[in-house]
Amino acid sequence: EPLRVGADGDHRIATYAMGGLVISLWELPAGCHDRPNTDVCPYPVFVTDELAPAHDVLVSKGLRTTGIRQSAVTRFFQTEDLDGNRWEFSETFWESE
Repeated sequence: EPLRVGADGDHRIATYAMGGLVISLWELPAGCHDRPNTDVCPYPVFVTDELAPAHDVLVSKGLRTTGIRQSAVTRFFQTEDLDGNRWEFSETFWESE
């Protein structure tokens, strides 16, 4: 059973606990089938209760980020590794309807 089912703005999402990790799955837009559209490809999301300090530490080490953004249910920032793969850091989700 999912821990949470809801929406992050326009995107439906389900969150599951698996082996000590929390996995979130977003519904892809209709007609989306392949990479390189990084906006709709899977990527890891690291969840923290201390988003701003985590962001500040990573930026102080030279990591380029999107800056902290806010969605309908959380705050987050994204970055890319040297291969162009997206990584996201997010606060614990707020309750949504």
